[in-house]
Amino acid sequence: MEYTCSKEKEIDKLTVAVFGNGKKGLISIMEGMVNQIGYLTKTSISIKANVETLLHFQTQVETQESDKKEFKQQLIQLNKEKEIDRRWRISLIITTIISLIGIIITLIIKI
Repeated sequence: MEYTCSKEKEIDKLTVAVFGNGKKGLISIMEGMVNQIGYLTKTSISIKANVETLLHFQTQVETQESDKKEFKQQLIQLNKEKEIDRRWRISLIITTIISLIGIIITLIIKI
């Protein structure tokens, strides 16, 4: 005795609805997959381009920061040199004034 399922027709309808109808269903599923692969390929290319742009930008920012640090160091060194020059000039002026006072005192004593 052969057993037949009473819901076999409904199961077949659900199978056709879920998986399509034979070759047509397989073709539509494959077309969908091909479209998704194409979209994913375009998206990955776009992501790669964006990553390259971000890396380029990061390099520029790091270069700018490095240039700023170098400029600050040069500015600090220049300020130190200016301070040394200023101190040297002040000491030269003080030495000159002391020498002039010595000369004036010597002249006053001789007169």
